[in-house]
Amino acid sequence: MATCENYTILRKLGTGGFADVFLARNDNDQSICALKVIVKNSGFNEEFEAYIQKEIDTMKDLHHNYILNLVDSNMNAVYKRNTGAAYDVCFMALELAHEGDLFDYILQTNPFSEELVRYYLHQMVEAFDYMNQKGITHRDLKPENLLFDSEFNIKVSDFGWASRQARNTSNAGTLNYMAPEIKMQETYSPYPADIFSLGILLFTMVAKHPPFSMPDTQDKYYKVLVSNRSDLFWKYHTKRKPSGLDYFSESFRDLITQMLQLDPVTRPSLAEIKSHEWFNLPIPSKQEVKEEFKKRKQIIQEEKMRKDQELPEVVVGPEIYQNSIVHRGSEETKEEEAELVFKHLDTIKCDDLYHTTRECEIYHPMFSTLSQFFSSSPVEELFLVLLSSVAKLSTEYEISATCYKVDFKVVKDDIPVNICASVLQTDQEGISCVHFQKSIQGDIFLFNETYKQIKDFFGGHSNAEEPKGKEEI
Repeated sequence: MATCENYTILRKLGTGGFADVFLARNDNDQSICALKVIVKNSGFNEEFEAYIQKEIDTMKDLHHNYILNLVDSNMNAVYKRNTGAAYDVCFMALELAHEGDLFDYILQTNPFSEELVRYYLHQMVEAFDYMNQKGITHRDLKPENLLFDSEFNIKVSDFGWASRQARNTSNAGTLNYMAPEIKMQETYSPYPADIFSLGILLFTMVAKHPPFSMPDTQDKYYKVLVSNRSDLFWKYHTKRKPSGLDYFSESFRDLITQMLQLDPVTRPSLAEIKSHEWFNLPIPSKQEVKEEFKKRKQIIQEEKMRKDQELPEVVVGPEIYQNSIVHRGSEETKEEEAELVFKHLDTIKCDDLYHTTRECEIYHPMFSTLSQFFSSSPVEELFLVLLSSVAKLSTEYEISATCYKVDFKVVKDDIPVNICASVLQTDQEGISCVHFQKSIQGDIFLFNETYKQIKDFFGGHSNAEEPKGKEEI
């Protein structure tokens, strides 16, 4: 296995921006963490190093129940592949969010009730209030950055764009969740910018879709909202809802309208949100929340079981590899190709790749997501079905030559998402996990749609329950 100082790499969790994230084991105490690794390549200059150090320093200053904890960091580490190749890197070891992504539950089950959303708003306000008291703002609040611990508490993550300045000019954040004043490239206060992003998240949690495509005055929905016609905004969003305008409570509509205002001065502060009528309505107990998610997980598990469905007819030959950039862990590598993903590009004939022998990566249940299913079908057969389904959806994919994994890109309406799909070996003999992971960047809604399409294509191969045995690593 690959190593990074005193951490053993178990498997890759995702890629995005400038880093790879791995599931890793601390060899000193056997604890499991998420290891965020950045290679010091030719583009790693003093400015970039200062950017990474700033994120580390920010997280070192944050110790809160609803903020993801920084376990360890090292600006001068060495990453060693199992081939012996080594790279100078820096890393951040992060607390593992055992229950994954909050938005997975929304996208794969039902929208959240306002009571449940309010429960999580209380946690998010507490986390942001704590951050603000330390003079820290987040500036990149989005669905992927809200994680769950084992008790289904919120964990705010990813502080790469965090700021300690009262005024900012940098174009920070993710476009779909970015406050208008940031896009306008004005000098802005990051505090109301975070409030704006929070308003988008709250709306999406209740509606199961965002309030607009982009917070821009040219956007149909946002245009009416900032034209003082919030009545039309809510009318548009409820005309297809089962209970019409009453789908959203009046006090919820009032709070969201305030949080999404164009003028940042008119948005409520955290203190004003805490005093708002909607915020102070009843919330479920912690036990009720855990029961709610237990039911949601059961619904997802039942939906995945396709024992009675037919198996897809799949014939895959060497030609499927013709559009693929092939990855193999070899000794000869150009430095620039190791920039992000520690993979060595190798020119292998398609027929050779088709017949290559692969090893199955291990499934670790302590990091499981909802975007996976289990099967008793042979690993090779599952991988061929996976490749066939990916080839139908993408013309840009990279097939691993060493394990049962494919990285691919899907684009819809000019919106891209990069996905890593793997067939993993569980600790139960004869049961495999087909696992999907979105890159750090990319549209979460398109990811979910793509995952469902591929899962449907597998049909009767999705025929096993998640193994319940205790993990041994």
